[in-house]
Amino acid sequence: MIRIKKYFLFLMLVCFWQKKLVAQNKTNKLIDSLLTLLKTTKADTSKVNIMNELSLLYTEYAQLRNLEKAKQYEDSAFTLANRFNYKKGIAESYRRLGAIEDAQNKYDDALREFRTALKLSEEIGDLKGVGDCYHRLGRIFRIQQNYSEAIKNYNDAVRIRTEIKDYNGIFTTFEGL
Repeated sequence: MIRIKKYFLFLMLVCFWQKKLVAQNKTNKLIDSLLTLLKTTKADTSKVNIMNELSLLYTEYAQLRNLEKAKQYEDSAFTLANRFNYKKGIAESYRRLGAIEDAQNKYDDALREFRTALKLSEEIGDLKGVGDCYHRLGRIFRIQQNYSEAIKNYNDAVRIRTEIKDYNGIFTTFEGL
């Protein structure tokens, strides 16, 4: 019986590791594709979106985490978005900068970035962005053990995400609670 349990545990670990490698490979391919697109895309809002996505990948995926690269892409995206007065791109850049600060445990800086992103997202009616900002603010307040603010922001995130039927976002926010 013990031998079967060990064998089963071994199989589970192999499956888990293989799944992780496949996911990492897909993410690497996505980064390669985005880098190729970045080289061929003219300087416009599409280029801002590509750089924001690269920043996200380099910030959020632990196996690829490179906050220096993430910050470089985000600074470039922010500059270009401002040049075109692309408000959605600017708001997204603030959210990504907040995520980078969060990953570096610079929570006060992250709060500032997320609050700026929230204000801009509300101004342009980007409800998906608003929901993401509330979620990220709630996460930081939870880390800082400011539970009343965390719950308030998480509830706002759920309210917005329910309104736009963002079920993955709702699930993510409930995980934080």
